[in-house]
Amino acid sequence: PFLDRHGIRQLFLLLNQDISMDTSGLKQDSGSDAEVTVQFQNFWSAQVLYSYNLVRFGTFTGAPNCPSPYDCTPGFGILDRTRVYVEPRVRFTLNSNENRTWYFSYQFDWKKFAQFRENFYGRGQTHYLYVSGRLFNRTRLEFTGTWIRELLLDGPPFQMRRLFLTRLTHQFTRKLRVRTLAQLSNDRREQDFSINSIVAYDFTARSAIIVGYNYQKRAPGMPGDLGNE
Repeated sequence: PFLDRHGIRQLFLLLNQDISMDTSGLKQDSGSDAEVTVQFQNFWSAQVLYSYNLVRFGTFTGAPNCPSPYDCTPGFGILDRTRVYVEPRVRFTLNSNENRTWYFSYQFDWKKFAQFRENFYGRGQTHYLYVSGRLFNRTRLEFTGTWIRELLLDGPPFQMRRLFLTRLTHQFTRKLRVRTLAQLSNDRREQDFSINSIVAYDFTARSAIIVGYNYQKRAPGMPGDLGNE
C-alpha cells in the first residue's frame, strides 16, 4: 500500500512458506518467512524479517564416517545425521537513497543455525555493511564488509569470520575502462587474499578486448592457490 503520510511513502508485506522432500518422501527442510519493508518519503528504507526454518542433516550434507579432517572437526562433536535442526532468524536492514551520490546498506542478522561444513550447531551474529559512491565523474568506489560471530549453544565462541571487498572502477572514455577488485577473508581455517583486475576497450557494441590480471594467496599455503594469472 502507498501511504504518503507520516514520513512513510510505501509499505511492502511478504509471507512465505516452503518445503522440500527427498525422493523417498522424507522432509529435508521447510521454512516460513515474514517480512515488512518501509520505504520513507526520502526514499530511505528499513526492513524487518523473521524466518523459522527446519533442516535435516541428510545424505547430501556429509559423509557418515567423517572421511577427512575437513569434514569432521575434533573437539566440537559431530552433528546427528537424523536430527532436524531448528533455525530461527531475525534480520534488520537499513538502506539509504540509492539514487544519491553515496549509498549505504547496513544489515544485522541474529540466527541459530547448523553449519554442516564445520559440523557445528549454534548461534550466529552477522554485521553487513555496503557503501558505494562516485569519487569523481568517472570513478566509482564500492566497499563491502561482513563480520560473523559464531558461538556454540552453551555459550563458548566457535569462530569469527570476516570478509572485506573493495571494488574500484574508472571509466577513462566511453570505450576504455579499468576495474580492480581486492578481497580479504578469514576464518579459523584459513586466510584468503585475492586481487582481480581488468582493462577493457569496447570497439563496438558487440566487440571488445579485455586484459585481466588475477592474484590469490591463502595462508596457510594450500594447493588451491591461484598465484598469478
